[in-house]
Amino acid sequence: MGDGTITTQALINNDSVMPIGPNRGPATLTDNGNYQQGSTGTLDIGIGGKQASQNVKLAIDGNAKLDGTLDLSSLNNFHPSSGDTFEVISTTGTTTGKFNQTIDTLNTTGLTRTEIVTPNGVVITYLRPAPTPAAVTLTTTDPAPATLTSATKNALSADAATLSVILRAQMSLTASTRVTHKPSAQKQFSRLRR
Repeated sequence: MGDGTITTQALINNDSVMPIGPNRGPATLTDNGNYQQGSTGTLDIGIGGKQASQNVKLAIDGNAKLDGTLDLSSLNNFHPSSGDTFEVISTTGTTTGKFNQTIDTLNTTGLTRTEIVTPNGVVITYLRPAPTPAAVTLTTTDPAPATLTSATKNALSADAATLSVILRAQMSLTASTRVTHKPSAQKQFSRLRR
């Protein structure tokens, strides 16, 4: 397809739609009707700069139903920078579905591409990838405390005593072979504490 306006009740794309202007440059293909892209359809979009007039766009005067492939390519050897956003589809109605695959020969700088399907179209955004987290080592020059406060000692003693009671209860249950009825663990714990 080319540049300009077409009027159909529904433009059904099961092959390839490629809005393209003179000399394979930027263009807007306007569809006065609905657009439906099938699973085998491809929408070819060329991006030639940061301004909307430098890019290929599909403008739909109706609804869009997406599927298939979005093929993004460079016009005039343009490549996006972090933070660049491009509207590739606009609709006066609603946009549903999403592209199942994107071929992106436009992005040669390792940016992260995000395709955002809005209620009224599709926007492509490029951002720097998130940094890889580095290993963190914490060190201190303060020595460990030589003495513990009495509150810390009491808390540690209480935890050790509780652990000791629980371990003894488990060991006695394991060692006992004559138990025919096992009370709940809470009852046994209470009995052992007495």
